[in-house]
Amino acid sequence: MSKDVFLNKLYGNCLLPNVCSNSIVLLDSFPAHKDADSMKAITQQEYKHPKIRVFSPGTTGLIQPCDVFYFQPYKIFLRKVTDRILLDDPEIQVFQRNIVIRLQTLVHHQF
Repeated sequence: MSKDVFLNKLYGNCLLPNVCSNSIVLLDSFPAHKDADSMKAITQQEYKHPKIRVFSPGTTGLIQPCDVFYFQPYKIFLRKVTDRILLDDPEIQVFQRNIVIRLQTLVHHQF
């Protein structure tokens, strides 16, 4: 997610209309979230001054259970399947769009 997408789409269209004056905004340590311009835009709203808190790098897996118990095994399994395809049949271009979609479908149905 780029800084522009974060500020315009997520923050401007989704978060700002729904946040009240005594809110806390929790952000991942993604560079676009920690950018000085992003923080300034969030905290200098006319009537809404939410407190900003950024998670420490490397803590996402500890505080987001889906990241630990679903996405991590999903990504590991996807990597194993991709590696196996590359070893068995180097002719297959696993990074082409249609192959990526097929791999995602295959892995999704395994979980």
